[in-house]
Amino acid sequence: MITLLATLRDEKRSTLTYFVIIVVLSVILLMHVEVDWINSATPKKAHIRNGTIVEEDGIAFENFEPIYNHPHSSDLGFMLKASPNFNYTDEYIPLINVFNRAGVQFMERFVRSIDFPTETLMIVQDSLEDTRLFSLIRTLRNDPSVQRYIKHIRHVVNVNNTGCAEGWNTVMRLYPGEPFYIFSANDILLPPGGLQVFYNKVRDLQQRDPQLGLVSAKTFYGTRRRGWTTEEVFKTQFNAMFWVYTRQGILRAGLYDENFYPGYYEDDEIIYRNFVVGMKSQCISEVVVTHGYPSGYYQTGTKLEDRKNLFASEVKRSTNQKYMQTKWGPTVENGLRKRAKEMFNAGYETFRKYCGRFDEDVPPKFRGFYCTPYNQSMFNPNQWWFHPSLRECIRGGAEGNTCDKYLVDFLSTPNSTVPL
Repeated sequence: MITLLATLRDEKRSTLTYFVIIVVLSVILLMHVEVDWINSATPKKAHIRNGTIVEEDGIAFENFEPIYNHPHSSDLGFMLKASPNFNYTDEYIPLINVFNRAGVQFMERFVRSIDFPTETLMIVQDSLEDTRLFSLIRTLRNDPSVQRYIKHIRHVVNVNNTGCAEGWNTVMRLYPGEPFYIFSANDILLPPGGLQVFYNKVRDLQQRDPQLGLVSAKTFYGTRRRGWTTEEVFKTQFNAMFWVYTRQGILRAGLYDENFYPGYYEDDEIIYRNFVVGMKSQCISEVVVTHGYPSGYYQTGTKLEDRKNLFASEVKRSTNQKYMQTKWGPTVENGLRKRAKEMFNAGYETFRKYCGRFDEDVPPKFRGFYCTPYNQSMFNPNQWWFHPSLRECIRGGAEGNTCDKYLVDFLSTPNSTVPL
């Protein structure tokens, strides 16, 4: 463009000619940038420099925090050292956390359903595979209707595809002093006025009951899922769709186990662990959130957008269900979730009476639950050790059940070099 202008100057073109040519070239340049911006939604190559993703076409996504090296540890020392934040008022919510791997349109819907003053909305993104979220967050940050309720949007990216469990643990490591943590799946729709009701209920419950570990909203799953009962359509017991994990619950039951990768069963396991240590879980039935589509059928953001991406293929290779069985008892073949629910309903005293026992005096529906992780008394329920080879197997494209071979390692005493 500069060369062309220089040529035109030599030819002593008129000022009007200069102006017309500059406008035409500027429009062409802007059209090129816009095309690049659209195409950069799924970049072929990107690198990070000072908290900015720089695409191969020069487009930059700014104002996010990359995390490269996650500790992979169940150690709660960072939380014990932190000064507790007890300045939670009824005027605003200090912190809401949402995890995103895919499902950008659902993320926007969730953010726009927040209708109570919130100091910080923290969006934890797992991987750089889908950069559409960067564009969405920029739009949301500049939207007056969003700014009305959300003061800050903090965008954190676990660069190395760390999974759901590590996403939630990232939040607790960044905010170690909170009395409780509000978590949400990205494909949740909050009802009008429901967030304020939920927050105030949680504040009241958490202050009155030191044994409260987990609290959730009631969740609507849709009505056309064939074979589902009313209980399955409306989750009236605790469910990890829009929920709270309290500080006292974390200090007793621990962080999320990062061997559950990339997602699924990490929530079942944290519910079980809270039960094992005698903490309570509760569902606030006055607040009903919608999971997935609000219309008459069930389909989550994950199922819509992840069929062809890395997340879906990793889920197929994951050992999460079998790892749950390895860690807490041989219950999968008889319906893990159903049997666990029966145990929860029977109560904590019944659990303590029968856990760890396999004799005939134990009712079959209560037989086989472990009292401690991997059925080893040396472990506290809040301890787990990270198996890097299992993670690499799942991420590496192994076919079939080849990753299951690593589960036997959890049944022997972990190497002393592996952090607990």
